[in-house]
Amino acid sequence: MPSRFRPTQRPKLIDPQKSERLRRVIKAHDDVQQQYIPNRLEDKHELELSLYRQRYPQNVIRELKTLIRAKVPRGHFELENGTIDEKGTVTEALVYSIAEKVINENPDVDRGESDVYAYCQTQMGVYEKPIAIVKRDELGNPISSKITGQRAIFYIPFSEKNVRNILEEFKGECKGFALAEAQKNSSDRWYGNQKYKVYNLEEFIHSKFEDVLGANKGGFLKDKIGRVVEQGAVGKYIMDKAAKKEQAEKEFTEFKEKQRQTKGK
Repeated sequence: MPSRFRPTQRPKLIDPQKSERLRRVIKAHDDVQQQYIPNRLEDKHELELSLYRQRYPQNVIRELKTLIRAKVPRGHFELENGTIDEKGTVTEALVYSIAEKVINENPDVDRGESDVYAYCQTQMGVYEKPIAIVKRDELGNPISSKITGQRAIFYIPFSEKNVRNILEEFKGECKGFALAEAQKNSSDRWYGNQKYKVYNLEEFIHSKFEDVLGANKGGFLKDKIGRVVEQGAVGKYIMDKAAKKEQAEKEFTEFKEKQRQTKGK
């Protein structure tokens, strides 16, 4: 499969408004007096594919790869009005990965793997916001700007409604679900090196974040011979946690009782 985006009819104009994520990236650069140059190969592909999709929708196949429920640190979520949520009112965000293929334009030709002209995988719901030092003159006009870093910013709040809207857009088909904790400072991807799988949609939506993490770390998502537990894994973890808590409380009560009896002798 080709690694570079080479559609048979390359669009001459690039419209960033067609890509919600890149629209935010461009605006973030404008805010710090920087011109956005799509130097990441993925960004170039996304820009070109977004317009190509508008012109030739019949030639583009879109697949929903992963839905990710992300725990967001304070100051890493962008509200609907475009401001950053510095108070931390939004604690969880929704991120999803889309794979897009440009296929053979001739409908009479068999659409095998050799007919895939281009491939692009994009992660929506999060973008890199430049952190910059902007110097201004005495009138407040910018005279220089220097980018000092990047910060992962999320913009889709996690909710059942948003999850189901995305699933509906892709006809209910999704390759997988996962949870991740966004890192305040990460030189790699926004979630560092940890993602936690969950194989059931209802558990993905309704379970407490810490219970899914606990089920992963406790090995509840696979049975004794390594097969995936597609339903009830988080529920089993919760029951096990409650049983262990009850047992610990019982043992503590017995210990205190023995101490009281010893002092009474």
